[in-house]
Amino acid sequence: MPRLTAHEVETIRRRKLHARRTALNAQQAQLDVDSYILEIEAKYGVIGQNASLDLQTGVITIGEI
Repeated sequence: MPRLTAHEVETIRRRKLHARRTALNAQQAQLDVDSYILEIEAKYGVIGQNASLDLQTGVITIGEI
């Protein structure tokens, strides 16, 4: 039965770690975005309101909860 070489096993492990690291970096980036949105909501006094932000125009629309 064929077996992987030590180099192949190491390469697989390194690539899995790289994939996990990339996923964690993406999660961190999303947390940064969420944190910044919270700062903006606090700045404009819309925390707890049904507000949406149009990223094209920068307009905050406040709806009813």
